[in-house]
Amino acid sequence: MNIPGSLTYAGKNRRGLGRWEYRIDISRDPITGKRSQKSKTFYGSRKYCEGEAIKYYTLMQEGGIQRLPAKMAYAEYLIKHWLPNVGVRSRVKETYSSIVRTHLVPDIGNILLSELNRHHIREYFNSKSTGGRKDGKLIGLSSNTLKNHLIVIRKSLADAVVYGYIEYNPAILPKGHHFFASPKRIPGHPFTQDDARMFVQEAANEGNYYGALLTSFFMGTRRSETCALQWGDVDLDNRLIRVRRTLHVLKGGCVVIEEPKSEKSKRNVPIPKSSPLVRVLTDLKMGQKLTLAVAGMDLMPDDWVFARDDFSPIRPQQLTKAFKRVAKRIGRPDMVLHGLRHNYATDHLRNSTDIHTLSELLGHHRKGYTLDAYIDEIPNAGRDAVDRLYANMGFDDVL
Repeated sequence: MNIPGSLTYAGKNRRGLGRWEYRIDISRDPITGKRSQKSKTFYGSRKYCEGEAIKYYTLMQEGGIQRLPAKMAYAEYLIKHWLPNVGVRSRVKETYSSIVRTHLVPDIGNILLSELNRHHIREYFNSKSTGGRKDGKLIGLSSNTLKNHLIVIRKSLADAVVYGYIEYNPAILPKGHHFFASPKRIPGHPFTQDDARMFVQEAANEGNYYGALLTSFFMGTRRSETCALQWGDVDLDNRLIRVRRTLHVLKGGCVVIEEPKSEKSKRNVPIPKSSPLVRVLTDLKMGQKLTLAVAGMDLMPDDWVFARDDFSPIRPQQLTKAFKRVAKRIGRPDMVLHGLRHNYATDHLRNSTDIHTLSELLGHHRKGYTLDAYIDEIPNAGRDAVDRLYANMGFDDVL
């Protein structure tokens, strides 16, 4: 290691992970010469633990390592130490805060941080799976909601480990073990060709939301990405839309403009040549130019593509309501706005778009996620691939 101190192997823990102890001198008594040391235990491979030791040493140098009081409750850690410093986007932080204050603090917040273990976490999810809702409904939380809760618990405890507050993360289980059962994903029902044509026709009756609905349909953009588009992002001559930011509305009505959820989400998406989107956006741009010209103003690159009458950006929640109105009129009330993104991906796969290309178009952080999310949408993919394998080699004539 390129840092002071030593990393010593100390056997394996019950999960079979390597146990490595990092020890470093932090001071020496000027009279007796006795060393004062600080140690930290890491679990995993040597390479992984060396990396963690380097992070730990860096935090020590920056004054980030501190010992919380032994009687610190999990709730106090979450509210006073974790939430104010967690590095996530504003919308995500709002969700984290809601989970912490509404569920974690009342249910397991009184447990000492140093004593919180897997049994407590399992009991928490057993309770939430069968009830424990704050809205009074006598049913458990959905699988997706439980996953969000687990993300918060894992991340908060992982940060506690990094900062030296606790020795290990009890929210991480050995492979094959889970805190709650995740039901098999039920494939959705994307638009049929008739549904798609009716959707495009009916969306024209949604005024300021028409272009945004078509963009969601033909480009597969996320709701927050669609609402955040500016005219500088739209290249109509080359049929290209550049996704560069997201728009969220927090509680209280505060509009927040942020970068996309990952670097991969920053992408250039071609507009399909056969779609009416170029014509719709061209008309929208010309209409905005004329409206502004009457007021003696010009349309600027940072003006919002999908704007309200006062030229402020349309709100994501209002776009969802517009979609629901259209979906109901065409007889598909089961569809949700995000379903247009899944519809876009499914159409690509059924037209033999490769996973690498589709992952880039969707802005997924890794190709494996795209494959896991959409492979079930093509039930005959394996059969079709095998049928094509030797189709042109004339084996039918051999026997």
